[in-house]
Amino acid sequence: MPYSEPETLVQVKKAILPEILDATLLIVRVEGEQEPKFKVDRSGVFFRIAREYFILTAAHKIDQRIKTNTPLCVAVEGDPHVVELIGSDFHGTESHGRDIAIIRLTQEKAEQICISKVPLTLSKIDRCPRECNNFFLTAGYPQEWFSHGDYGFNLVPVSFFGRPFEGDPSPFVGHEYNSSIHGAFEFDANPIRSSDSLTVFLPDFNGMKGISGCGIWRIYHNPAATGEFPNSYSLSAIEHRYDRSNKYVLGTWIEIVMQRLLGEYPSLSSSFKFQYPT
Repeated sequence: MPYSEPETLVQVKKAILPEILDATLLIVRVEGEQEPKFKVDRSGVFFRIAREYFILTAAHKIDQRIKTNTPLCVAVEGDPHVVELIGSDFHGTESHGRDIAIIRLTQEKAEQICISKVPLTLSKIDRCPRECNNFFLTAGYPQEWFSHGDYGFNLVPVSFFGRPFEGDPSPFVGHEYNSSIHGAFEFDANPIRSSDSLTVFLPDFNGMKGISGCGIWRIYHNPAATGEFPNSYSLSAIEHRYDRSNKYVLGTWIEIVMQRLLGEYPSLSSSFKFQYPT
C-alpha cells in the first residue's frame, strides 16, 4: 500500500468514518413483558434507492425473532429513543450461505430514522467488491459498550481495519464459506471505539455480539486526487460471521445483496445505475 496503516487510521477517523457511521444502524430487540428491556440484536446499513428506504443486514436469527413476535427497533438519538419496525417488510434468506435480510421501511419509519441518520445511496455501493487490493473497514455496534437509561441509548460503535484474509480457509467450513458468495477479511485486534476515537482492546465473544449484519467497507486511495491519504469508500459486503480467535470476518458480497433486493422489488430496476452479475 502507498501509505502506512497508522496514517490511514488517522485519516479515516477524520474524513471517512463519520459518514460510514451515519449510515450504520443499531437494531435492538425488546425482551420481557412485565419489565421490558432493550437488548442488542444486530447492526445494519441504512440504504435508500429512489424513494424507498431499506435496512440491509444479516438474516441469521431474524426468523426466530419474527416467529416469537419479538419486537425489533432501530435505536436512535433523541426522543423517542427507538423507531419500532412494526409494519416493515422483512425478506431474508440463509440459503447456501447467502446470509441476507432486507427490511423495507415505511415512509414514516424512514423519516424518523433520517432525523439522526443518513441513508447510503447507490453511488456508495461497491461496483467491483471482489477486487481486494484495498483496506477494508468493518463498523458495527458491539454489545460490550451498549447501555440504556432514562435519557436514551449510549450508542458506541466500533470499527476495525483488515486486509483481505490470506490464511487457510478451512476454519470457514462451519460458516458455509463460499468464495463466490463471501469475502474474507482480517479482523484487527485493536479496533477504534468511535465515541472517543480511542484504539481499544477487542471485546470478548459475548461482547462482540451486535456487530452481526454490519457493513464491510472498502477504503479507496487516489493519490492524484488527494495526495497520500485515503479519500473515499464504498459498501462491499454485509457481515455474515466473525471469528475472534482466528481474527477474520466473513461478509456476503454486496452484489449478492443487491440481486436479492431487486428480486423482491423488481420495480426498482430502472433506478439501478450498475449492472450486477447473476
